[in-house]
Amino acid sequence: MEIIRLSQIQVSEKKRIHEALQRGAAIAYPTDTLYGVGVDIHQPAGVEKLLGIKGSERDKPVSVLYPNIARVIQDFPNINPYQRRIVNTLLPGPITLILPVDSDSRFPEPFVRNGYVGVRVVDLPPLNRLVTGYPHPISTTSINPAGLPPARSVPEILAYFPTEFDLIVDNGSLNGQASTAIKILHESYQLLRLGSMSEQIIEKRLNR
Repeated sequence: MEIIRLSQIQVSEKKRIHEALQRGAAIAYPTDTLYGVGVDIHQPAGVEKLLGIKGSERDKPVSVLYPNIARVIQDFPNINPYQRRIVNTLLPGPITLILPVDSDSRFPEPFVRNGYVGVRVVDLPPLNRLVTGYPHPISTTSINPAGLPPARSVPEILAYFPTEFDLIVDNGSLNGQASTAIKILHESYQLLRLGSMSEQIIEKRLNR
């Protein structure tokens, strides 16, 4: 297992991380909220590792991480102007947008629930730069066995999963809470989980 500081990632480290994802490895990485499990969502070996890490929670849908808004719009060409405005207004940030997909086959089964997929673009530029240029989205979900609190540091990650990750991107101890999750309907949204972004902030941004 290799541990790389986020602040020290250069071209060679970025290449090694991308190569790990391409061969189906699981990585741990920091977001603007908590640490996440990252696998290439189109690598079956990686998805199987992800499901093993999630254990009894493997039936819950897993969100996907994008480096920027443009990539989200590219992968969700079906979203309407209202939904696109929410994407452009609330991302990047500590929020998960549950967006409709035009075909369940666009994403592997563990990432789709009733025609919707959870999407994140984090407000953490060094991480955005790290995943920029990688050809596929990667998974994003908290690092914890079912029923236990999410890992907030590398020691906590290793205590939970000493051998499951090929590589860990370290950004110190994270004190955030889970991202807020909202489901984007045709002309409205539904709050599914209250987390790092308050509903008041969401409404304020959308009403600008």
